[in-house]
Amino acid sequence: MALIETQGGVMDVEQAGQGRDLVLLHSLLTDRTAFARVQPMLAPRRRLWLVNLPGYGQSAPAGPEVEDCA
Repeated sequence: MALIETQGGVMDVEQAGQGRDLVLLHSLLTDRTAFARVQPMLAPRRRLWLVNLPGYGQSAPAGPEVEDCA
């Protein structure tokens, strides 16, 4: 796990695997662990970036407006 500083705040990101990059973004009401079952199948062929969106895991929360999440 890595904490990456962005203009919008800290993002909680995990990198796994090797190969071409593949960014996996979870839906609302879950976090990056939603990909735990497919991660072992994808990691041998792809470098996975598993991101906890704002307000999930150790990622900083977004602001009060929907645009803040974008």
